[in-house]
Parts: sequence; C-alpha cells; structure tokens
Amino acid sequence: MQTTQESIERIYQEWDDALSKLDVDRIIALYSPDVTFESPLVRHLFKTDRGVLHGRDEVKKLFDELAKTQPPTRKFYRKRYFSDGRT
Repeated sequence: MQTTQESIERIYQEWDDALSKLDVDRIIALYSPDVTFESPLVRHLFKTDRGVLHGRDEVKKLFDELAKTQPPTRKFYRKRYFSDGRT
C-alpha cells in the first residue's frame, strides 16, 4: 500500500509524462469526475472572466486547446512539485 506521499509522487509523474506526450485522455483520467480546476490559463485561452472549470468535460476542453497550441518542440524543466499532502 502506498503512502500519501508516494501516491502524490506517482500521480505527479503520470500527469507530467502524459502532458509531455500531449495525451489528453490520460491526463483527464487522473482527475476526479467532479473536479474543480482553477487556472489563469482558463481565462486566457477561453477569453472569459471565469477562471474555474467544473468536471472532467470542461477540463478536457482546456487540455485539448493546450494540445492544439503547443509548439512542435517544447522543453520541460519540471523537476519537483509542491503539495501539502491534501491538495
């Protein structure tokens, strides 16, 4: 059985790997069906005052858009993540 920290690390690694491969379905599968997602990218990409998405379907639209606008070559520099163990 994994510790909370091990679970966080595994999810982070899976998310980062899926993003680097633009595997939107794999990214979305990591989110709870009733996810609440907040990001300044939402406002920027969708030209809206609302920066919050609810549910996997809305979050999928964000990652679909990011996949379309991603440059052909992108460097990833993530080496660490932050979590308080609950969020």
